Amino acid sequence: MRSKYLRRALIVVVTVVTLALALLGGVHLPFVRARVLEWARVRLARDFGIVVDAKRLDYNLAGVSLELHDLNLSAPGERPFLHADSLRLELDRRLFVGFVEIRQLELVHPHIALLRHRDGRTNLPTSPDSPSSQPTPLHLGIVALRQLSLDFEDEAAGHKAAVGPVDLTVDARGKGAQPGTFGPGPISLVIAGLGAPDATQAITGTFGGHLGFDGEHVALRDVHLETPEARLTLNGSIDAIAEIVRVEAQGHLEADLAQAARLMGKQGESLGGAVSADVTISGPVANSTVNVIVTGRDLRYRSVPSATADAEAAYAKGRIQVKHLYVTSDVAKLAATANLQVTPADAAGANTLHADFEKVDIDRVLDSVGVERPVKVGSEASGDIDVVLNDSDPFGDNWWRKLTGAGSVRLRPTGAGIGVEGQLKIDVDGDRWNIEHQLRSNTGPTTIGGAVSGQVTDSATEAFNSTLAGRSQIRIDSLQPLAPILQQAGIELPAPIKELDGSLDAVVDPRGTFTAPRVLATIGGRGIHIPDFPEGQLEATVAIDRQRTVRADG
Repeated sequence: MRSKYLRRALIVVVTVVTLALALLGGVHLPFVRARVLEWARVRLARDFGIVVDAKRLDYNLAGVSLELHDLNLSAPGERPFLHADSLRLELDRRLFVGFVEIRQLELVHPHIALLRHRDGRTNLPTSPDSPSSQPTPLHLGIVALRQLSLDFEDEAAGHKAAVGPVDLTVDARGKGAQPGTFGPGPISLVIAGLGAPDATQAITGTFGGHLGFDGEHVALRDVHLETPEARLTLNGSIDAIAEIVRVEAQGHLEADLAQAARLMGKQGESLGGAVSADVTISGPVANSTVNVIVTGRDLRYRSVPSATADAEAAYAKGRIQVKHLYVTSDVAKLAATANLQVTPADAAGANTLHADFEKVDIDRVLDSVGVERPVKVGSEASGDIDVVLNDSDPFGDNWWRKLTGAGSVRLRPTGAGIGVEGQLKIDVDGDRWNIEHQLRSNTGPTTIGGAVSGQVTDSATEAFNSTLAGRSQIRIDSLQPLAPILQQAGIELPAPIKELDGSLDAVVDPRGTFTAPRVLATIGGRGIHIPDFPEGQLEATVAIDRQRTVRADG
């Protein structure tokens, strides 16, 4: 009897094992794997807005692993943002008792393609609306990316970037995991609009460093980008899995301006020197605090043979504070501070700029910016400027109507050119402006004094315009010294006029607008002498408008 029961029990056990093996083998059949892949496609499309396309799904329940071949992930109607020859996922065996943990994730030839359309949309999926919940750490085990590459394209701006291929292995099993090493691999950038509106410039270099992920934070260590123009090094961490994504990072940039000059086209042909910058970013990504320290040495550009620059600025809560800016050269010295609200704020805040400058060689500054003139000014300028803008949105419409400013400029002759000395006083109050001037030149000698003012007009057909008003009084003690200056300016005088002499007084009244100026001048000459003519006097009224129409009465 006992052997009978034992035999029946053995039959039951064998039957159960046989059924289990049959089921285990059945789920690996091709048509079953196809059904599982289709179920996964539908679930990802519904829950995450991701279209999954793969040629084949393989899995092994005994080994608790799965593999997708020729994988593409995309948003509906968009080109894929991820392609991989294969994705292999290995899970912990405790999956069968409800414990889900990834032991290894491997992607072969993963290619990430990011695209920004002309209307601002991207090819990335948008997450369906769902109640917010506290994100949980994501442990991916050992992540191996074989020959990773990345492309980025901005259709509107014309910019392109390509990185890789590089190999990267990251231990993402949790706290204490060491960052993985990747690169150096190739990187190329195509930037549109540099040097000329329709031009594109290519930058090539290498990209590498150390990258880690502990399930919550992405760690960067000595991540470096090197090109002939510059070297950038990054260190820090980013909260990848968090309700509020935070960043703590430091960057160091070193740039060779002589190498970078080609990116500016003809404007950068004479650019040179070295620039370094240290950048610190901390806080929530959407509202980070940024601090930047910049140093420039042996800076060269056109008529500026050598200059140094030091600056420090900070950004926090939509406001930029320029703590200091110092520029020193044999052309000029400048010191400035500023405070600017760059994003609209609920309450109006003061935006300020204060600058002091001295020993500004006007002619060399004009040469450095490419301004041609027939005669050298022959002056150095010193002075200060204070500007205040009381507006919560300094870049909004008609921002200049809330601008106030004051400045003074002192001029002294350098011994060349006209050699102007004197003082300018500048005042701006909203749409009204006024420039008082008291100037003198030893050429003549000549003195000019008075004030020019105006009011900015708001016209839908013009970007900026202003009325012109005021009065300037001009006195020239002797006209003869002006003849060489006119010849330098390219004005060839008839032989008798070259010997013109005498004194002249004029009252000049500017009228009209910037775009259509008019001038009314009352001129009086005394002791006017021209060879072979008797000495005489001159009284005249001259009106000049933009069309070069001249009317003289006298």
